Amino acid sequence: MLLGVHASPILELTPSDLSNSLTVLKRALDVGMFRASQTKFEMCDLVICPPNLRQFGIFDTKHLVAIEAAGYETALEHMPAIQDIVDRSRLRA
Repeated sequence: MLLGVHASPILELTPSDLSNSLTVLKRALDVGMFRASQTKFEMCDLVICPPNLRQFGIFDTKHLVAIEAAGYETALEHMPAIQDIVDRSRLRA
């Protein structure tokens, strides 16, 4: 059983959001990390992506409680699917 959590969702941008070299570089990094994650997530039985994480930056340490809460809430929403995966895993063992 393998569960994945995508904690760095790709934001939708407009061309005006890419107004300087730094924003273009950051976007390239985001897309590269997303592609690398996609490959790993193909091995997972379930991947959850807390939507509330979009409001936080990758190095945001000031909002750890809110970040943890977002992950916890999303995990609770997916608990039936998680339990199903656990149950199927036990049957195979």
